[in-house]
Amino acid sequence: IVKDNGMLRVDTEDQDPGKSSGVIKVVCSMVEDLDQFVQVPHNSIDVLVSEWMGYCLMYESMLSSVLFARDKWLKPGGAILPDTATI
Repeated sequence: IVKDNGMLRVDTEDQDPGKSSGVIKVVCSMVEDLDQFVQVPHNSIDVLVSEWMGYCLMYESMLSSVLFARDKWLKPGGAILPDTATI
């Protein structure tokens, strides 16, 4: 999970290490800076989920970040959600 707007908070101090599967890691960063925190193999992601659409599909759009993640990590045939929008 990559989140850069400060809205995501996770308390990791009280977690039991035996309960973690090691599959999910929370990183508070722009997706373009993810390599500074964790190594994700190229073409290894099945699904990208993002709130990339700005209001009216134009303003504050994060499409460039989603395309960056798609090109770097999405497996061939993988999905980006949401993938359609209507104005």
